[in-house]
Amino acid sequence: MIKRKRGIFWSLLLVVVIALGGCGTGGRGGNKENKNNKGGGQDNSQQAEAKNYVYKEEEVALEGVNASNISQIIFSEGKFIASGTKYGDTSSYSFYAVFDENGSRISYYESPEDAGETDNSFAVGSNGDIYAVMTKDIMEGSGEDAAYKMEQYLVRRSQDGTEKERISLSERASEEEYFYANRILSDGKGTLLVAGNGVLLQFDEEAGFVKLIKISEDVSEVLICRDGKVVLTAYGEQGMIVRSIDIATGQITGEYTLIQNMGYSCYAGTSYDLLLATDQDIYGYNLGDAEPKKLMDYVDSDVDAYSLYNLVSAEEENFYASYYGASDSTGHFSKFVKVAPEDVKDKITLTLGGLYIDSDIKSRIVRFNKESDTYRIRMVDYAMYNTNEDYMAGRTKLNQDIIAGNIPDIMVLDNGMPVDSYIAKGLFADLNPYMDGENGIDRSKFLNNIFEAYSVDGKLYQLVPAFSISTMIGKQELTGGKTGWNYDEFEQFIAEMPQGTRAFSNATRDEVLRQFMELGGGEFINWQTGVCSFDSEHFINFLHFLNTLPKDVDFSVYDDPESYSRLASAYRNDEAFLSMVNMAGFGEFREWREGVFGADITFVGYPSKQGVGSAIVPLQRFAIASQAADKDAAWQFIKTFLDTDYQRATYAFPVSLERIEELAEESMQPPYYMDEQGNKVEYTESYWLGEVEVALHPMRTEDVEQVKTLLTSVTQTVRVDDSIINIITEEAEAFFEGEKTAEEAAGIIQSRAQLYVNENR
Repeated sequence: MIKRKRGIFWSLLLVVVIALGGCGTGGRGGNKENKNNKGGGQDNSQQAEAKNYVYKEEEVALEGVNASNISQIIFSEGKFIASGTKYGDTSSYSFYAVFDENGSRISYYESPEDAGETDNSFAVGSNGDIYAVMTKDIMEGSGEDAAYKMEQYLVRRSQDGTEKERISLSERASEEEYFYANRILSDGKGTLLVAGNGVLLQFDEEAGFVKLIKISEDVSEVLICRDGKVVLTAYGEQGMIVRSIDIATGQITGEYTLIQNMGYSCYAGTSYDLLLATDQDIYGYNLGDAEPKKLMDYVDSDVDAYSLYNLVSAEEENFYASYYGASDSTGHFSKFVKVAPEDVKDKITLTLGGLYIDSDIKSRIVRFNKESDTYRIRMVDYAMYNTNEDYMAGRTKLNQDIIAGNIPDIMVLDNGMPVDSYIAKGLFADLNPYMDGENGIDRSKFLNNIFEAYSVDGKLYQLVPAFSISTMIGKQELTGGKTGWNYDEFEQFIAEMPQGTRAFSNATRDEVLRQFMELGGGEFINWQTGVCSFDSEHFINFLHFLNTLPKDVDFSVYDDPESYSRLASAYRNDEAFLSMVNMAGFGEFREWREGVFGADITFVGYPSKQGVGSAIVPLQRFAIASQAADKDAAWQFIKTFLDTDYQRATYAFPVSLERIEELAEESMQPPYYMDEQGNKVEYTESYWLGEVEVALHPMRTEDVEQVKTLLTSVTQTVRVDDSIINIITEEAEAFFEGEKTAEEAAGIIQSRAQLYVNENR
């Protein structure tokens, strides 16, 4: 029953890691399979703390309404009142549904489909009536004289949908240059507030206008708390700002800053002034508290959600909420009931850690936890420690945990981590014994070149289940059909370009610099030997080449149709020759061949010492800590990303050969959709070159084979090292500005880069 009450750093880091036991084990005595350690990456206190954030989900089936269509839910006098928007043939329209606490429908109402009326927000008054901000689209005149305008109204309805009154909001705020009402609130005592850009309009429950209150333009949300206090939220440099306001005077009476950059969505509470939702957790907050109190963790509670919204506070710390299922793509409305920590079942707990962990991983953690009676995975997304003042705080915290020996059992790796150093220091387990063991995989069913690309001295330390490919493409006739080139060949190609042409259509030198350096600098940096050669002739020539490219994008060409059309057709007309691309699917090849170039193309790649310039860009990278609480269980989890369902669902290239063949076959068939009668209707896709439409056809057999050859042969991996790129960018600027010669700039780059490599190997 709902109640109304209430650089050098890395060298030092690795020295400390070695001092802590060689593998960052934090004094675990070298016990590699300590099954009693419930969390290789977290201590017992952290595991115990996690039990405080567990809720049990009790889904409420809302009779006759798809939860995905609901945009707002309010609880009033023992009933849920839900509103949403439906889309008809000509316009959108609103609906209201009233349910009892069990989800049984009491009443239902839809606005007329052809009225052009949609409710943005609604509130329930102390009299039980519904008050809504309604937007009406109005078309005046016809033909060339037709004009569109928008009107907004405050509409009062009974709960069965009967309209009692409507008044113009636009007229009430006419003194404002622009006004758009997006929220209405009720204090349950006779006062209504309509919030818009920079103002609050106050009404009584008879829809009588009381006054206009000026507020700040930066307000993102207006809420009425449990005690009737009105609060305004906004985002500042340090985080979210919560301000309380006296409606009688319009004065701010308190201001509170929530430091962490969590991206909160705010709702009124009963046990707390506010409930705050992120994409991972729910918090409670009382005005004046130093920080919010964490109440619920989605993953710890086995909730497979992108985020929770429509939070409706219930008794104690319980609440109702809507969410969109990450794996089933379905809307849900559920009650979430606090589970006492002592009632949370003990399991062997592993920790998965990383930065900006995506919904695919979270969803699979939830599924793994539900299916396993023995193991549980806790997720720690270190991005939660980031603030507006320090976007690196999460990475710093992760590094501190590694230094302290609290290495996550499973790591989600990214390009900001010194992965080579981690591997060299023995922090990761070799995955080969698990892949080839009793619970392993059949390697013949996968792209083994992808596995080999992430192996070091025959040992596999990273699992990449899906990927794209970074490469350069050009017309086959102009590149000679090359599938790779060294710097001599690239320089010769550039030197032989006809006068008046350019290498790239509209790329800046910073873009080219970053893309060319993605292979670790090609021949300019060797991470195996630690030798740099940025003072070489080839790098000096590269600087001269960069100096021919524009510093900034020329956006003016997009304003002139003729200039834009010429730019769009530059590759077809041989005015530009090379395009830097990231390919994640077969269909992109078709767009480039038929649309962009209008001729057969080749993956020539970026220049490199080995003459192999196409590289793997991992969608995900997983590693298992060498001192994980249970490496077998960790493997069982990351292995799920090789399962058929994930391989079929990923939007990038999968490593499954079977799925690659399916995608290849699909690319050679005409696209289609199913009509209302269930008939298959084929259609032709198009690519636009300015105002010119180019038809795209199914891929040819030779096209598919060209892509498959690349997928099965690529062995280089992308290495995005911002520190190296920043060094080059900073020091090359003096050459670009004419203050230093290319040789002088290259010498300084060599010195700084060599120092960086020495510190980070």
